[in-house]
Amino acid sequence: MPRRATGAVDKPDPEPAAPRRQGRPTSIEGPRERLQVWLRRRTRRRLRLWAALLDQDVSEVADEGLTHYLDWMDQERATQGLPPLPPVE
Repeated sequence: MPRRATGAVDKPDPEPAAPRRQGRPTSIEGPRERLQVWLRRRTRRRLRLWAALLDQDVSEVADEGLTHYLDWMDQERATQGLPPLPPVE
């Protein structure tokens, strides 16, 4: 039988936990694919911190950040007079 600390009082949670999503996550663009990316320790920590502050999944924060970065790269190509990259399907 598990031991319980004496004098411990059960406190109700201030707000219930958000329900966990079931199944594979999907986005507006369709099902997501798993991709392993190697990040520096500092980058991983910052990513986890921002995900916690925004109350989002790490994948959601990474997806948004990478999308902004890739859009910026496309704009940089255009300002340099380079042709756009072919569309990704």
